[in-house]
Amino acid sequence: MSTPNDGGPAFPQHGWTSNPEVLERMKNQGGMTLRDWFAGQALNGMLSDAKGEGSCDLYAKWSYQYADAMLKARSK
Repeated sequence: MSTPNDGGPAFPQHGWTSNPEVLERMKNQGGMTLRDWFAGQALNGMLSDAKGEGSCDLYAKWSYQYADAMLKARSK
């Protein structure tokens, strides 16, 4: 199975420095990806109207399906 597009960092902080050493360190910091951010936003929306139907695993699965669809739409 291929790794889904994660969209890169959700909150990049580029532009405040042009120092290549600093930029290289920032690139490897990790953190939340745009895919994670989209999934969290989708989950928040789904749970705001949830009626106790479905498991946590199901909501998590749906959240990432929405996130992947948003990333796909964003790339067009």
